[in-house]
Amino acid sequence: MLIRPTPNWSRIKCIAIGPMIGVVCGLICAGAIAFHRKSVWSARHQPVPINVARAVLRGNSRATIGDSNSPFALVEFGDYQCTPCIATAKTLPAVLQKYSGRLSFTFRNFPIIAAHRDARKMAVAAEAAGRQNKFWEMNRGLYGLKGRGDDRRIADLAESLHLDMVRFAADSRGAANQIVSADQSTADELKLSSTPTFILFCPGGKAYLLRGLDQVASFVK
Repeated sequence: MLIRPTPNWSRIKCIAIGPMIGVVCGLICAGAIAFHRKSVWSARHQPVPINVARAVLRGNSRATIGDSNSPFALVEFGDYQCTPCIATAKTLPAVLQKYSGRLSFTFRNFPIIAAHRDARKMAVAAEAAGRQNKFWEMNRGLYGLKGRGDDRRIADLAESLHLDMVRFAADSRGAANQIVSADQSTADELKLSSTPTFILFCPGGKAYLLRGLDQVASFVK
């Protein structure tokens, strides 16, 4: 008669459970690391109070969407070849519609020329169009190019807006170019380093540096 040895169940359980414990511990550790990274990211990207006057960033000559006397004013420093800026341009209209009457919007130029060789040229084109009251049309058109800012595309866009091309060229060399330079100087003074960067002006003279449009909801109700 064949006698089968009795299995050592305690050893089998240890062998089977051991790898499972390792997997579970690994998942817990990975989750803890991910949570830590998310917490650090959130801490670094929270709205930050900033000491700057609303009039300094808005100015009387800048194109603005919404009531200039609205209780909240949002200023964006953007780059026409910046991928997040291009994405933001698509969601911005819905945000402005949601807070219509309470939030105004102004765009300032911050071309990151070290990374985007045509960004400044595109910014100048927008400001030159603004000299003919077509800033927002050019702004939307430039973002619609999805980063392709060669001379031919910019010229085609300007012509499609029925701009005076002689004046457009002159302003691109003169007044519009100076506006972009002034915007860049302001961004440098504020020690901005990336785009898009938003500054939200609130009632009572308070201002906050935001990292995304989603943070507007924390302030504007």
